[in-house]
Amino acid sequence: MIVRCDRIGSSASLTVGVEYPVIESNSAPDGRGWIRIINDEGEPPIYPASLFSVVDDSAPPNWITTVRGDGAVSTAPASWGEPGFWEAFFDSDPVALNVYYDELATILEGHPDWWDKAQIHPGDRIERESIEIAMDYGQFTISGGGESDPVALVEAAIASPPSTDDGHTILVLSPHQNNFAMPIDIELWNGRPRDDRRDWEQVSEHALAVDAAGILIASPTLDEHRYALAAGDYLVEISGRGFVAIGWPGTTNPNDTWRIRLWPRLGQRLGPAKTWDGPN
Repeated sequence: MIVRCDRIGSSASLTVGVEYPVIESNSAPDGRGWIRIINDEGEPPIYPASLFSVVDDSAPPNWITTVRGDGAVSTAPASWGEPGFWEAFFDSDPVALNVYYDELATILEGHPDWWDKAQIHPGDRIERESIEIAMDYGQFTISGGGESDPVALVEAAIASPPSTDDGHTILVLSPHQNNFAMPIDIELWNGRPRDDRRDWEQVSEHALAVDAAGILIASPTLDEHRYALAAGDYLVEISGRGFVAIGWPGTTNPNDTWRIRLWPRLGQRLGPAKTWDGPN
């Protein structure tokens, strides 16, 4: 979608009469709402939709326009459905892909090389807390409340590593048998964070229902930590790195580190799992 700036309002970075490509909009037919455009600096700021008029409602070949809001629809170039379009798109370098996650989830599934290149609109980190727990038996859990069957969770995670969930509890398998001083960064975001899975050796995502008590991070028989969190449905990404072996790491305090990122679910699909295939 291409729009023309009709007036600048309080947005001094706009120029009246200039046309801009739209990345995303939630503008309803009555003109209210907002749009996200690319400006002269290449940044994607958000402006009131009332400042613009539509010049071309088709999406340029290298742009995906996600239109959100009541009465709004998505637009896309006709070549999306042609054989080889996505292969050629993701073979280009760099890839300028600006979409909300749901728009390409089914396309990205099964293509980890495409996934790494896709630049999804990131959310903003609201807070971060660093903790340390004692982990043993090669596993830890993230619970949002409710009853769970630990044996069933372990069996499911072993069958489909590196983690599993039952909606109330996530069970994560660590390549290391233990780490009695395992650091975990817990991050709360207001939307899906920018993808950085290439920097981690193990990554998985799960949907989790959280009650008013927040989440409980624990390892069997050893340690637990309560993290305060508003009740609701969340997506949870668990990432780990610094592994040296599958099983006994040679010490009770190996150097693996972990990060847990949470954000409101809002219907988003889960990203693919990444496992570490290190030495036994």
